[in-house]
Amino acid sequence: MTATVTDLEYFTSALPDDYAAFDIVNVAPRLWPHVFVMHVRDDQRFQIALTGSHIDRNVRRNCAGLFLDQIVHGPKSDDVLQFFEKVAAEKRPMKVRHILALPDRPHLTVTATAKPYYKGQGKAAHLIGAMLFSASRATDIHHISFEIQELHHAFSESRSAS
Repeated sequence: MTATVTDLEYFTSALPDDYAAFDIVNVAPRLWPHVFVMHVRDDQRFQIALTGSHIDRNVRRNCAGLFLDQIVHGPKSDDVLQFFEKVAAEKRPMKVRHILALPDRPHLTVTATAKPYYKGQGKAAHLIGAMLFSASRATDIHHISFEIQELHHAFSESRSAS
């Protein structure tokens, strides 16, 4: 079974409050290919610790150990970096949806969720989330801008529906 945007939202809502309590074994196996873990360095760069195979396949490289600004390219790259900076700064889980348009491949709709984790003095230390890349319909290309949403509404709906 393929993961959906709702699965990503629920995954992020169900993450433990304590980073040390996160264990990939507790995640539904069909979501493993979509999961990522990033460390926020003192210089505020995002270093990728883990990415699932769905992410690596769509980015076309193994991302573990790289910095986010080394792999994010294209017309929305600044927006992508700003999304993760916003998640870290605003201390709440969020979701972003946008079109990835690169010259050598079909357009993809990318949905990402992320939850921040903090260390002393309120600085973000880690982000855990999930990403879904899917083929874009022709109508998506013209109607999806860079959409960032808080996830608490989706979480409440997902939890009450279970």
